Amino acid sequence: MEGLSYRFFFGGHSHQLIRFLDAFDENLSTHLKDSGIEEADNAIANRPELTFERKVTADAGISTAVIGLVFFVAGWAGNHILDELFEDKFKEGLKGLISKARKNIPLSRTEPIEYRSIICGPKDHPTVVIRLKIEKEHTLSGLTDSIKFAHAHAENWIATNGKKAEIHCHTIVNDQCNLEPELYSNIKEIDIKKRKTEVRHWNFVPRV
Repeated sequence: MEGLSYRFFFGGHSHQLIRFLDAFDENLSTHLKDSGIEEADNAIANRPELTFERKVTADAGISTAVIGLVFFVAGWAGNHILDELFEDKFKEGLKGLISKARKNIPLSRTEPIEYRSIICGPKDHPTVVIRLKIEKEHTLSGLTDSIKFAHAHAENWIATNGKKAEIHCHTIVNDQCNLEPELYSNIKEIDIKKRKTEVRHWNFVPRV
């Protein structure tokens, strides 16, 4: 996939680190490499709106278990990029990553994992963050389709309304995605402000 690169990131407690690394290596890293998607070097990844720790570390400055992928896109091509990213092998690998992480880290009964899918396009295009909490009983059957739908909605919103901030954030809650993005200047603000999105004016995520 020409023009695509990635960074995998992790936030949480140090004892969870090796399990996240194992899950990523087993389920996604080989697939990304085989697809021609290499880890982004610092010249690409050092975006001012992404000042969290992008390498996999014992603590990415996030108190709860958060895992995610940042994709850097050299030239934005609309939803065509989403079709390339969310092809079948990637979807299966992502489900495997989250499933293994969910089952193999010592969380309490009610503590979720939050997965973040982030796409960084050209400088004049906002960074899109999709957030989805994976509960213990959450089924993974429609997981990646929900994330792809949210990304597509975010891109359609940008096409109509333009860039309103460095980061446009959409959250999937109860199979719905907020229509209006939450706007941030830096990804740290998502955690610092601890905002609770009101579930109104939302769009249903289609079931597959």
